[in-house]
Amino acid sequence: MHEVTTRQAFAFVLQMVRSFPSGLTVMFCVATIWAAQVSLGPYVLKIIINRLTESSSTSIVGYIFYPALAFLSLSVLTSTIFRFYDYFVQIKMVPYLRQKITNYIFSSLLQQSHHYYQNNFAGSLANKLNDLVTNIPNLVQVMIDRFFSHTLALLIAIYTLWLVNYKFALVLSIWVIIFITVALFLSKKLYHLSDEWSELGSVLTGKVVDTLSNILSVRQFARNSQEKKTLNETICKVVAAEQKLEWTYFFMWVFYGYSFVFVQAFSLYFLVIGRQEGIISIGDFALVLSINVAVVEFLWQLAKEFSEFSKYVGKITQALRITTAPIEIENSPHAKPLIVDKATILFEAVQFQYPSADPLFNALSVTIHAGQRVGLVGYSGSGKSTFVNIILRLFEVTGGRILVDGQDIREVTQESLHEAIGIIPQDPSLFHRTLMDNIRYGRPEATEAEVVEAAKGAHAHEFISAM
Repeated sequence: MHEVTTRQAFAFVLQMVRSFPSGLTVMFCVATIWAAQVSLGPYVLKIIINRLTESSSTSIVGYIFYPALAFLSLSVLTSTIFRFYDYFVQIKMVPYLRQKITNYIFSSLLQQSHHYYQNNFAGSLANKLNDLVTNIPNLVQVMIDRFFSHTLALLIAIYTLWLVNYKFALVLSIWVIIFITVALFLSKKLYHLSDEWSELGSVLTGKVVDTLSNILSVRQFARNSQEKKTLNETICKVVAAEQKLEWTYFFMWVFYGYSFVFVQAFSLYFLVIGRQEGIISIGDFALVLSINVAVVEFLWQLAKEFSEFSKYVGKITQALRITTAPIEIENSPHAKPLIVDKATILFEAVQFQYPSADPLFNALSVTIHAGQRVGLVGYSGSGKSTFVNIILRLFEVTGGRILVDGQDIREVTQESLHEAIGIIPQDPSLFHRTLMDNIRYGRPEATEAEVVEAAKGAHAHEFISAM
């Protein structure tokens, strides 16, 4: 399997998102405003409470008017910036980001060799593509909307508490350090558990698609029970992997939840002592406790997002290992379109063998003249299909060369080579499209009359018309 490091996965994500500077700018701006609002809201509330305790009943409205207006304005501002976020990010950026990822990966998959598709389930590949399309936008949003914004909010909150009394900032800082240390300690384990769970999920999807794609064989050989048993073995592995991941999260949540009780207890103690000493106002109670609650709420959310972050990274890395595997057969840098005149095919001392297998062809030299009809006869596995496949360059010869009208097929573009060769496959297959689309697949510009004529030539027009 093609190895992809976490660093390479992040480099790929950056490659995909750097085409959307306006969306990213809005994300950072919204994150910054939200981070400031986390502490600014409780601070304005502190001012309101202090003025309520200091003012007489006759002057209360005028005394708290501006702080109350500021408090309400913060709510309006928060609502407004999130609507900007919805427009520039959710509507303008994310759909086009998904489009870019899909086009990039699908284009890469189309260039892969035939050998690549023999080694990978079609359903698994589709699942990997879907993992990238789904999880890359999620990863970007977690990194900016959660990690960046919450880190900034935390720094502002600690500074705000320091303005009240350094003890409150110190208590919260110690708890945050412990919180982050535990999270970092568990991150490697969470990453591996998430990676394992993601890979098993892809294997499960591939096996389901493989069975359903061959449902006729399953029924003909009466293997329903065997397929259920095989699938259930994989399902059990998926369940076990997910449970191991969730148990790790469970113990992490237990630790975080009970440890925060001590933060609030120490904060209350210092608030009461400070009030007795006359250095803490009533509003400071609201400020400190509100900020503590806000911090623990978004850190809880951050911890949950961290677990999701691990899953996103695991799925993206796992998907890139398959979808960005090196292309085995590429066009030569100087490849030109194939020009067919007489269509003479020449094998010159061709050698070929599959990896870790005995040679199929050893110095094979054959000339097929234009207009000749050649039949290949041999037992199963003797190389009849391979003979045709290496002309199509679905596999690369290990020695010698193949020429079409004197042109080495390794020196012409693969697309022009395939366009020049007509194939009636041994195992015909249909796309899930109209019969018209299937018949004209090799020549999309064919008219309806030409498609009907082709169907008649294949003795298929009568039963198609009856459908």
